[in-house]
Amino acid sequence: MDIKKSLQAVEQNRDFLIDTLRRMVAVDTTNPPGLNYDKLADVTEPILKSFGFKTKRVVVPFERLSVIKLPLKGDRVNLVASKESGKPTVSIYAHMDVVPVEGKWTHNPFGGEIIDGKIYGRGTLDMKGEAAAMLTALKVMNDLEIPPVFDMNVLFCTDEEVGTYPGVYYLAQEGYVKGHLMWLETGSQEPVQTGSSAGCLDTEIFVTGKSAHSGRNWNGVNALEESIPILEELYALKQQIQSRKSKDKVRPEGKGMVPLIPLYNIDIIKSGVKSNIVPDSCYIVTNRRYLPEEKYEDVLKEIEDAIARGKKRSKALDVRFEHRLLYKPVVIDTNNKYAVGARKVRSMVHGWKEEDYVVVGSTGSIDMGFALDVPGIQGVASFGSRRTHNGTGHGVDEYCDINELVNLAKECLLYLSLPE
Repeated sequence: MDIKKSLQAVEQNRDFLIDTLRRMVAVDTTNPPGLNYDKLADVTEPILKSFGFKTKRVVVPFERLSVIKLPLKGDRVNLVASKESGKPTVSIYAHMDVVPVEGKWTHNPFGGEIIDGKIYGRGTLDMKGEAAAMLTALKVMNDLEIPPVFDMNVLFCTDEEVGTYPGVYYLAQEGYVKGHLMWLETGSQEPVQTGSSAGCLDTEIFVTGKSAHSGRNWNGVNALEESIPILEELYALKQQIQSRKSKDKVRPEGKGMVPLIPLYNIDIIKSGVKSNIVPDSCYIVTNRRYLPEEKYEDVLKEIEDAIARGKKRSKALDVRFEHRLLYKPVVIDTNNKYAVGARKVRSMVHGWKEEDYVVVGSTGSIDMGFALDVPGIQGVASFGSRRTHNGTGHGVDEYCDINELVNLAKECLLYLSLPE
C-alpha cells in the first residue's frame, strides 16, 4: 500500500466525510425516546453496501428493554455490516443515539452548520462524527482497492446513551461481536490512551407525604420539605466521595494531568403541582460515577446509609429507593497488541512517539463493559476524535473540528490496512 497516496485520498474525501456526517446529524436519534434508528440506517447501510459489505438490521426485542426505566419508543434497529475473507476479525463499534438537546444553542442542533473549520450539531462529537470518519476510511480503501488486514465487522448500535441494556450487549449475546474491538469512542486526538472508564449508577428516591391545603398545612406532610434532611445527607456524601483520589489513574485537565476522582451528583428533583397544595410526593435522582477500583457493594451501601440518616431526621410518611446500574466500569489492557497497534498508527498520523502517551482514566461511562462481559473478545483498540479543550459533548453547541475527523479517518485506514 502506498501510505502517502492513501492519506492524500482521505484528504480528498473531506467533502464525503462532511456530507455523510451532516446527513447523519440531520436524523434525530435523541434518546430517550430513541426514535429513527431505522432512518439513520437508511443513511449508512447503502454506503456500506456500496463498499461490498453484507448488511443486516438486528432489532433488540422490546421485552429486553423493560429494565430501562425511561420512555423509549420505536424499534431498536442495530446495523451490522460484514466483509470477510478468512482473516482475523475486528468488530468496529459506534453508537447511533444522541442525548437530548438542552440549553440555548446558537446553531441548529440537527443542521450540521460549518463555521471556521468546525461542524456543529448534536452527535458531531458523540459520536456520529467518528462513524462518518470510519466510513470515509472504508471509502478510500474501497476506491483504492486496499485490502484490509482483518475481516471487518461494523456495528452501528442503539441505546448507548441510556445504558442498562444497550444494543451492543444484545449483539454480543447473539454472537455478532467477534474478534477484537475497534472502539471509536475511547480514543483521542491527543497522545493519551484510555485505560479505564467509570461505572454509572442512578438511585431513584421516592419520598411520600400527605397533601393538604397550603392555608392549612398542619393537616398535611410536605414531602418536598421533608426531603431536605435526605438531600443534606446526600450532599454531605458528595463532598466525601469527591475528596477521594484514584491511586493510579489520572485524567486530562487543561494542560496537565490530575488524579481521577469518583463523582456524585443530585441531578433531578420533582415535587408539587400547585402552590396552594402541600405536595404529597418528592422524586429525587442521584448519579454516582464509580471507579473500577471501588467495590459496587460499598458504593450502594454508602448511598443507602446516607438515605437512612436523612430518613431518621425527616417526618416523611415513607421513604423508599431503587438503584439502577446504567454502565459497568471498564478496564482496558493498554499493553495488548491491538492497543499497541492503535497507538502505532495514531503516531504515524500525528508524529507522536510511544513515550509521549499517557494512560488516563475517564469518569465518563460507556457501554463497552456490557460487550466485554461476553466471553471471547480478544482486546480493545481505542480511537476517537476528542480533545481536552472541547467539552461540548452532551452540551450546548456541540461541535467537532473537521481536521480532527479527517485525521481520525487516516488513523482508521492505517489500522485496517497495515500489517501488525
